[in-house]
Amino acid sequence: MIATYLIVKLALQAIVNEANRLGAEAETRERASYLKSRIAQLEMELATGAIDEKTYTAKASEILNELQPSPGGGIELGGGKSDA
Repeated sequence: MIATYLIVKLALQAIVNEANRLGAEAETRERASYLKSRIAQLEMELATGAIDEKTYTAKASEILNELQPSPGGGIELGGGKSDA
């Protein structure tokens, strides 16, 4: 009885861990897509003259700062850590 309980508990924990991993991967992909769209918008604004080089550089720097490695080893993506 206890052995069955432990096996079921381990199996359920493995399912939860996999679901958490998949959720984190999806969040990372969504965040990367969002940052790419921000960069594309920024480049469009520069190309059309809506912003100057100085503004472009400052805003691009802000975007890049969101991708700085965190002290724990993952990549910091605007408030969340990914171990990717």
